Amino acid sequence: MAMKTSEERRDEIGPICVFCQSFYFFPEVRAWSEVTPGDAAEMGCHKGIVQIDLLEDTETSYRKKILTARTCEEYQPVDLSTLTA
Repeated sequence: MAMKTSEERRDEIGPICVFCQSFYFFPEVRAWSEVTPGDAAEMGCHKGIVQIDLLEDTETSYRKKILTARTCEEYQPVDLSTLTA
């Protein structure tokens, strides 16, 4: 049995927001001091279609949100061949 390409595996799953070009993730910036408190991590859609609240969303609500891509007219898949492990 031949190994599937990353695009074939993605197509089996269907579109999810993390594979969209508009998806973003900004990691947490830890505080340096009381004067520079840092920033919380952020994740969502640059087009404002999906916003993920990393403090409030549960695993279930997160999964539902990233499946928004299945019906999103703005969904544009990333080229998975450009990603490195």
